[in-house]
Amino acid sequence: MSCAVILAVGGDFFMYVDKKTKLAELLVKKAEYEAKLKFAHSHFRGVAHEDAAGELKYVELKVLEDHVESIKREIEALQGPVA
Repeated sequence: MSCAVILAVGGDFFMYVDKKTKLAELLVKKAEYEAKLKFAHSHFRGVAHEDAAGELKYVELKVLEDHVESIKREIEALQGPVA
């Protein structure tokens, strides 16, 4: 059973979800963003000299890579230390 609590603090809303639900959501996000990253890698051909479009694609690729890594770190933190 999942449990979500929504708190309102100073006009900001915070949603707290139990570990199991959060982990399941993160695993779905990880699969989704890994697919996007794979697609981006397959269509990236490098950055040509003074090519703004190529540089933009490179930056987008690096942002996707970082996002996947941050999701992986969050999953590891939720799973706890492996014995």
